[in-house]
Amino acid sequence: MHTHEHRRSRRARTPQARPLSTLLLLAAITSATPARAAGTLVPVSSGDEPMRIAEHHLEVRIDNGFARTEVTQSFDNPNPHPSEAVYWMPLPLGAALGEMTIESGDQTLYGEVVPHAQALAIYEQQRSEGNQAGLATKEGYQRFEFRVAAIPAGERATIRFAYYQALKIDNGVGRYLYPLEDGGTDTEAEAFWTGNQVADGGFSANITLQSAWPIEDVRLPELGSSATITQDGPGDVRAEIATTQSFDRDLVFYYRLADDLPGRVEVIPYRDDSEQPGTFMMVLTPGIDLQPLGAGRDHLLLIDVSGSMDGKLESVKTAAIESLGSFEVGDRYRIFTFSDATKEITSGWMAADGEGDVAATSMLEAIHTEGGTNFYQGLEVALAVSEADRATALYVLTDAVANEGVLDPQSFAKLAREKDVRIFGMLMGNSGNWPLMELVTEVSGGFYAQVSNSDDIFGQVLLAREKTRHEAIHDFEVLFDGGEITELTHSATKVHRGQQVVLFGRYGAPGKAGFTIEATITGQRRSYEGSFELPTRDTLNSELERLWAFEGVRWLEYQSAVGLIDAAEASAKIEHLGLTYQLVTDETTMVLLSEDAFAELGIDPENRERTEREAEARELRDATGAVDYSAVVDASFTGSDPNTAASAGSAPTPSSSGASGSAGFDDDGGAAVSGPETAAVLLLALAALTRRRRRPATP
Repeated sequence: MHTHEHRRSRRARTPQARPLSTLLLLAAITSATPARAAGTLVPVSSGDEPMRIAEHHLEVRIDNGFARTEVTQSFDNPNPHPSEAVYWMPLPLGAALGEMTIESGDQTLYGEVVPHAQALAIYEQQRSEGNQAGLATKEGYQRFEFRVAAIPAGERATIRFAYYQALKIDNGVGRYLYPLEDGGTDTEAEAFWTGNQVADGGFSANITLQSAWPIEDVRLPELGSSATITQDGPGDVRAEIATTQSFDRDLVFYYRLADDLPGRVEVIPYRDDSEQPGTFMMVLTPGIDLQPLGAGRDHLLLIDVSGSMDGKLESVKTAAIESLGSFEVGDRYRIFTFSDATKEITSGWMAADGEGDVAATSMLEAIHTEGGTNFYQGLEVALAVSEADRATALYVLTDAVANEGVLDPQSFAKLAREKDVRIFGMLMGNSGNWPLMELVTEVSGGFYAQVSNSDDIFGQVLLAREKTRHEAIHDFEVLFDGGEITELTHSATKVHRGQQVVLFGRYGAPGKAGFTIEATITGQRRSYEGSFELPTRDTLNSELERLWAFEGVRWLEYQSAVGLIDAAEASAKIEHLGLTYQLVTDETTMVLLSEDAFAELGIDPENRERTEREAEARELRDATGAVDYSAVVDASFTGSDPNTAASAGSAPTPSSSGASGSAGFDDDGGAAVSGPETAAVLLLALAALTRRRRRPATP
């Protein structure tokens, strides 16, 4: 069997944002019938049957601003000879994979991360000798790939892998996504492989959410009838999901914090050895009142109609048509499509007065898929029609998988800088080129968000557009005093309404550390001061080391993509981080062997020791409950200062573990939320937005 015919190219990364006007890039792929879900594979030409998936179980823990996802899958070999199991899953956004085991018969294999070439050589050698072995690789921006060699005929192997992600709150709403749908963007691989996406034993999941702040509501689209939700305290929620059907849609879990929470700064630390640097994660949630911008904007819709959008375009049309009805009096719009060429389907600017909507709707309904994807040309044409004296929003609905015309990430970055515009992105679906979207949006001072087919698509569009209607915080930076703080990760310098800023760093000296937040708001430079304690030893959050290292990997990849660092230098540094902190990257791969096999090869059990420390930390957090990591910060930053805040009054305080209450949950523990008002708020606080229509003209 061929093993690695489809390695993906290096990922692009994003530069620092800078203040510009408005260009809204909404990269959204929608598909009611995904081309492929996560599953087992065999080459089309092999004649073998793909492995049967006997079990698919998920354990998710969301705690202190990050999530740990543990996936357990059991595979049965239906072939009359020992066979290799190959399993794909779409790459979760921002996922740091660092843990995996395989159980087959009475043998357990453990994973250690080594340089990619070394891992391949070890695996192929073990496989050729008929030994059981495993491999976990990152295939560019598209997927994780897992391999298990030599599963005996008629027998079962169980793999368990875990990855970490930092999560952000947006307008008081958190969102966790477990990706299963494949975006259908790798046609070469789809022609090579055939597969099985059906789990014979169904799908099950347990989600544990612990928050220092009260949780009002949760929601599980697609799975409401299969979920049981319980709340053990204001900040302690558990969801249990069980379905006998194979689940091939993304799992999306929303949770909404209490209304009117103040802005805040939280610092979560980790330090195990006083002789080694500690690690911390800082989460900043501004409570600063941001003023609405004036009316009279231009809106450009740029819709991808290339072949890769087949099966997705109908949902895209629906979202685009709904968007027409949300423009305001004084706005204008134009609509473009692009594949291997870019075309305008409107005749110049159309006034957002309702009169042209019928014609525009007919034009949108008539578009169809064809050709390749010249994404660069589509952006170039859209940017060219923007006018300097009007704020412009460009919605680009695409999977961003460019395969024609200009493909170089540095050229995309240069194009985004040429106009005085901001680019905002919403990339929906899995296996889309999110590194390119991240590059284009952040280089212009905008942002992007991934959206699943299981999300409220139109609501997400309006939520993103609402951010462009308010001023942003510019030149945002955090300065530190004390703690010997070094090696801070990159963070955006522009913060939009409702957004959080998350950064990681290292520290050498325990004790009190000060910080100053500097930002430009409405043309005025402002400073906000605060402080927090750095512990001599705190082992509650050992996963932070991997998250810090992973953010470093992402920043190195960006710098390489835009030419700020030599590619060879970036690769060497990425490999070093991957090996030191046991992360699967484009330069490092996890190989799974028995303890004896690792000993024979002289490979130390570094990852096994690290995962044991992380397991101990989880047990400790279970025993202690949610911890309040709030730092002291100026009241004007939190919005609790009545002289500067948009609204005064008593704000909710952090919840305490073990408190009683059922805020926002059904008496029977079901998956529905309480009442239509909270349900609407839960859908990303879009109650007002999703029902908003054009205001009548003032007489």
